[in-house]
Amino acid sequence: MTKKEIIKLRKDTHFYIDMFGKNVHFCQDKESYKELLLSFGWEIDLENYQGLMWKDERDNRCFIGVFENDKSILVHESVHCALRIMEAVNQDLNYKDECLPYLTELIYMKCIEKWKDK
Repeated sequence: MTKKEIIKLRKDTHFYIDMFGKNVHFCQDKESYKELLLSFGWEIDLENYQGLMWKDERDNRCFIGVFENDKSILVHESVHCALRIMEAVNQDLNYKDECLPYLTELIYMKCIEKWKDK
């Protein structure tokens, strides 16, 4: 990919979680996901995955990839992302607390806004 294509990919896949100050990217295909991760310095073998959530510890950026046209995979990866964000900001998990459900829902809905039907 050219530098211009990488910048566009980063912009098109990005959203920001205001309440926690975290950047998240969402991709629906392995090639875009792989290129996006490479642009941030990560190389990952995606061959055996239907979806994946990757967290870049260097700048607290999360990457959600859903490689099958299946929103249940997105739910699964959204939970992983929410848990990693809560961990990064030292938010304790409390089953009486609504933080994890609301954050998971927010991540899921932001990804759905970017979802492209195949």
